[in-house]
Amino acid sequence: NDWIQIPSNICIGDGINWAIVISFPIITINGERYFIKQKPPKELVNLLNNLPPLIGLNIKHDIYTIEVMLPKMGFPKIFLGRFVELETLMALAGWMHRSKSRVALSYVMLGVPINRMSNAGDGKWWMKFKDLPDALQAHVLFDMKWVFLISRIFLILL
Repeated sequence: NDWIQIPSNICIGDGINWAIVISFPIITINGERYFIKQKPPKELVNLLNNLPPLIGLNIKHDIYTIEVMLPKMGFPKIFLGRFVELETLMALAGWMHRSKSRVALSYVMLGVPINRMSNAGDGKWWMKFKDLPDALQAHVLFDMKWVFLISRIFLILL
């Protein structure tokens, strides 16, 4: 009976050289959003089931959401299972700062601020990636780039 988000887009990549955004069909009718249940291409299912371990900040929840919700949306069982939380890499590399937030990591590790206000997406995250405003598309790519850069720094420190 818990509330859970329906994944509308799955973003994979480094945000620098390549990115894949898988958008799911969600439509709005009279202000209500509905997922259009349809059978996915077997190539997409194979891609998702054969990804290398994923790295991200609080990624466990995202993976759980995808593995639980996609079968309810018409997909066969998806197993993304293998992942590394960025916090684990940070601990292994000796991160001693008490804050593990994106803002702290951005300033300390990259020397740049990060715009966390975009995370709300003005209620538009349900839209297909190609239909998102340019600023939100840029935010998605930056978010992938950010995880890529931060995780590489901590991997190098190991």
